[in-house]
Parts: sequence; C-alpha cells; structure tokens
Amino acid sequence: MANISVLNIPRAIPECNSFLTSNRSPKRLIIIELVILNYFLPLALIWSSDYITNIRDSSFVGLRRMDKSHKKSFILRSTTENGQTMNEQTKIELFDNPRPQRDYCITIRCPEFTSVCPRTGQPDFGEIVIEYCPDKSCIELKSLKFYMQSYRNKGIFYEALTNDILDDLSGACRPHWMKVTSRFSPRGGITTEVVAEYKADR
Repeated sequence: MANISVLNIPRAIPECNSFLTSNRSPKRLIIIELVILNYFLPLALIWSSDYITNIRDSSFVGLRRMDKSHKKSFILRSTTENGQTMNEQTKIELFDNPRPQRDYCITIRCPEFTSVCPRTGQPDFGEIVIEYCPDKSCIELKSLKFYMQSYRNKGIFYEALTNDILDDLSGACRPHWMKVTSRFSPRGGITTEVVAEYKADR
C-alpha cells in the first residue's frame, strides 16, 4: 500500500478499497476498514505536519517538533516576549531623570493587571495606578510591564501585592515619594481599593 499523507490520501483510499474487496471475509473486511479509518487516517494527518506553529496571543507561545517521540503532544508555555515565564520576577530597569532639579509627578496606569486569589485559585482583575515624584532615576516602562506580568500566575492578596509593588518600585528608583493604588473588579458584589505610600527622608 502507498504511503498515506495529506497529499496522496485520495490516491491511497482506492488502493485500500481494492485491498479490502480482495479479501472474502466480511468480518475481516469490517475490522480492517475500522483500523484504517480510526488509526491510519488520523496518523496521516499528524505525520504530515512537522511543526505546530502560529499558536500565539499577546503572551502565550506554543512550539514542539512533531516527531516519532512526540506524535501527540505539544507544549503551550506561558512566556513573555523576552522568554521569561510569567511567574518569574523581572528586574526593574531605570533611566536618568531628565529634570532632577525639579519636582514633578509621573502617573502610570496598568488597567489590565491580573493575579490569582490565594483562597479560591480564581483570577483577579484590576487596575494598578503608580504615582511618584522621581529623584535621580525614572522607571523604564517595558521592564515595568514584564514586572506586572510576573503576578499573573501568583496567588496573593490585594493588600500584599499592593505593598510588594510599592516596596519593589520605590526600592529600585528611590523617588521623593510614591503612591500605589490597586482597584480590583467586583467579586461577589464587593470592590476593593488598596492604597500604599512611600516618602523618602530628605
């Protein structure tokens, strides 16, 4: 019988039919036909593709070579653009304050923040607002985005994550002052807003 692939399936099916009709046992015909339809045809579709690609969204990438050792599986890993896993803590990067002699306020909004409830395991959706008056350094936004994504699979209470974010960001850039506000979507008809502040000793 010819090798079955996506390109020659129409050619292979008549060969299978001729092979089946040459056998005179009806029971054997049914068994062989079921084996071909339920085993060889699905495997032909699997073997015809060497790679599974284009399984992407904004944060998920899946890729696994389809060979004899991995015929029926592929990996869908939660990764960021720089190859880090979502629960991996990212270093906050900084740049020099262009006007260190002047006090001014920077407001950063993260409206798509997600974390996980440590009690139920359900996702929490909210907005994180960061306000600060920089001293010598400012927070670089791409590294901040990756830092926020590190909470996506982390089980943590609202109060803890708000204070953790404040501690991490204020410890990195050492601003004159900083305020972190977390506002979470209603759960069970209850909304929560947590505010934490930092002030430097001048």
